[in-house]
Amino acid sequence: MSTTTVSGVRGSDASARSGSIGLRDRITGAIRKLIGAWAAESRRRRRLRTLSGLSERTLADLGLTRAELQSIAYYGATDRTRRRRGG
Repeated sequence: MSTTTVSGVRGSDASARSGSIGLRDRITGAIRKLIGAWAAESRRRRRLRTLSGLSERTLADLGLTRAELQSIAYYGATDRTRRRRGG
């Protein structure tokens, strides 16, 4: 007599199928993670291009220097730590 599970699949068949489903889920998750990382990098590069296109006057009005642009594009303005000029 062979034992069956609730789904009607034998024990060894069920474990083989659940292993392949786990592998498929891991591959799908890895692909999603790669796509997400690619999209985030694309957004950061776009922000850097936009910021780099600003004039020196505009940057000064915003209280920024060119040296800060990459940091701001990649990590955001809220994460930067800097001394205020003249104060």
